[in-house]
Amino acid sequence: SNISKDSIYYVVITGSFSKRENAEIRISELKKKGYDCYINSEIIEEKIFYRVIVGSFIEESNAENMVEILVSEGYEAFIDIYVK
Repeated sequence: SNISKDSIYYVVITGSFSKRENAEIRISELKKKGYDCYINSEIIEEKIFYRVIVGSFIEESNAENMVEILVSEGYEAFIDIYVK
């Protein structure tokens, strides 16, 4: 299959929690700091995880910048690739 450049998104994840309430705590912290973020649930090996997403970018460099900012504020963050 031929994936066009526009259909790949670089999603920044800062936290993956087995309890939704923990993800919601992280979301409220981030929203107070002005981040636009949301929870996305993902099933991994039959377990559900609540991932905190802070931005979805077409440019990988923009996602990398967001990761650096989050890490500098003491959060762990990584990029996942999402194909739409």
